[in-house]
Order: sequence, then C-alpha cells, then structure tokens
Amino acid sequence: MITDAIRDRLSDPVSISTEWPDQFGENYSWALRNNVDIPGSNMSPPSNFFGVSPRRFDAVKVEEQGVKITVVGGHSKPVIITNLKARIFSTAPPVSGTLLYAIPQGSSPLLRVGIDLNDLNPSARSINERGQLADRYFEGNSITLNRGETQSISVDVRASRTTFTWDLQMDILDGGKSKTITIDMAGHPVELTGCAPSYGRVYLNYSSEWKLGGDASMCPKPRSGI
Repeated sequence: MITDAIRDRLSDPVSISTEWPDQFGENYSWALRNNVDIPGSNMSPPSNFFGVSPRRFDAVKVEEQGVKITVVGGHSKPVIITNLKARIFSTAPPVSGTLLYAIPQGSSPLLRVGIDLNDLNPSARSINERGQLADRYFEGNSITLNRGETQSISVDVRASRTTFTWDLQMDILDGGKSKTITIDMAGHPVELTGCAPSYGRVYLNYSSEWKLGGDASMCPKPRSGI
C-alpha cells in the first residue's frame, strides 16, 4: 500500500499548465524590429499572421501579454500559493521597426491579476473596474490547494517604454517549506515591448487586408496606473 508520505515524495507539490494567447484583453498588436513592406497579398488575410505564429516573423507583443495558468494540487497536505511575480532578465529600448495594429475581435477574457514589468516590484496586482492595476493581490490573499484541487489564474503582463525579457516566478508553501516555481514559454523566457515614440512603418488591420497608414499614436495605450 502506498502511503501519503511515499506518494508525496514521488510527486510534485503542484502541476502547472499554461496557455499563452496571442490575443489578450484589448490588445492584439505586434511590433517587428525591421521596417517591413507588406504587399497587398502578403500575410493576408491578417489571420494568417496573427492566427498562426507571429513569433516566426520575430514579432514581439506590444504592451500586453496574457497567460492563463492552471495549477493543480499534488500533495496530501495543502499547498499554498503565496506570491506570483515577474523575473526580468534584460531590458532594451522598445521595438520600433514596424507596428502591426489590429483591433481585437470577440470578448476579452476575465482578468484576475496583472503584473507591470515597469514596476520596481513586478508582482501580481488586482485589476480594478477600469482595467487598471490596483493593490498587490497576494498581500491580502493566498490560494490553498489540496490534492486534486484546481485553480486557474489569468494574468495580464504589461510593459511600456521598454522591451523586457522575463518569466514568472510562483512562490508556494509546501509542508511549511518555501519553494519557487518558474513559469515560462516552453522553457524559454518571454519577450514583451512597450510602445515606441515612432515607427518606420505602421500597418492597420482591416478585416481582410493590411493597410499602410497611421503613426505611433495607434500604439495601444498602457493601463498600468490606478
């Protein structure tokens, strides 16, 4: 007979799965490092670019990157999630070659917490009714998971004025011991850029084609402040 103690030694305290949607919240825009000319038929319709794999063009999400984290408890004693924060590896000026601006379609997901990479302490914060970041979520809350219990966390990671390379760090208490779990994109850090002051090219997404036009004012506006 396998006891709880043996089962706990053979299993992780939690199992984690992630979804990294290309469209998140009100933002469905990407930036390319170079000035790219897009002929009328190239990458049209827009879904060919946004729906397949924008990153194959070395594209970087602009201002917001969403991730849905699903956590399942794996030990006999409760595991407590005590914090969720970003770990920043590098910063650089915002990507400013070509802006591909697209108006999102469909409803936005319900956001639970947000992280501002420009913050000196980029940890999870609650989101108010205006979509802006408010109090630090885990200063007054924690998430407790017994074996088999599931909790999904929708996280809106935001950036402005800078390009960040980052991942997420989840702090847990497992049997009274502190542990940190890394959450990244298939084993690699994530890249997110803020808006640039200007772009070499700006393309707007109209349901069936790309149109050259507009300027940096088209870039999604940050919603980090209260």
